[in-house]
Amino acid sequence: MSYAINEKVERAARWLVETPISQHPAPEVFAPVMRDHFKLNLDELIAAVREADRLRNEARQ
Repeated sequence: MSYAINEKVERAARWLVETPISQHPAPEVFAPVMRDHFKLNLDELIAAVREADRLRNEARQ
């Protein structure tokens, strides 16, 4: 089941998967930075993180 409800969510999820964690925003600013950079609302950000988790799990199998 894909959580990518739109193209913005898909782009953000792919970025989360393809970018090394060391280059992700710090935890204390993660949500505001991700929302601003990808122009996401809170629901879209949550969907992007879930989709990234799904893609990572899919790649492991």
